[in-house]
Amino acid sequence: RDREHEPLDLREALDTALTNLEISIEESDAEVVVEPLPRVMGDPGQLAQLFQNLVGNAIKYSEDTPRVEIRAEDDGDHWAVSVADQGMGIPEERRERVFDIFSHSEEAGGSGIGLAICEKIVDRHGGDIRVESEVGEGSTFTFTFPKLGEQRSEPPGTVEST
Repeated sequence: RDREHEPLDLREALDTALTNLEISIEESDAEVVVEPLPRVMGDPGQLAQLFQNLVGNAIKYSEDTPRVEIRAEDDGDHWAVSVADQGMGIPEERRERVFDIFSHSEEAGGSGIGLAICEKIVDRHGGDIRVESEVGEGSTFTFTFPKLGEQRSEPPGTVEST
């Protein structure tokens, strides 16, 4: 069920995800580096799920001590948020299908629905998600969100006449 989108700090959604991943982070001795994140319009639960899936995968598919970097860049009328790891990477022939449900390879393990859910969440928030990856070097998942001001029906500062 879709909840109403509300202005929220992406860091809060990430913190919820990191709390849910606490055991995985501790057991793998993962380092999660977070740069400042913007405020967006969104569903807090869905955005926490998005981060939980992406950060969880980054930890799960890293062979050594995982290092996950999360940052946001101003991309004009959108925010581009990236979750980067130094894990096993995704072979080129699988990259275009990585967001398809049940498309994971046998050796990768997992349920095959996590990234499909990520794509659906980003889509519901008016954004896109993509992956860049090199086998043996890691993957960077980048998703975009419209900026807060872009979602207003009228320019800021205008007052409706009565």
